[in-house]
Amino acid sequence: MDNGNVNQTKNPVKCVLANIAHFTRIFTASCALNHLN
Repeated sequence: MDNGNVNQTKNPVKCVLANIAHFTRIFTASCALNHLN
């Protein structure tokens, strides 16, 4: 998580893309669980 803070100061775009990828994984996992139920 510390590396994320370093990347945010050096490359904001990379940080944003990482956050989007993280959110996408959570969203995909939630959809998968919903389909299983």
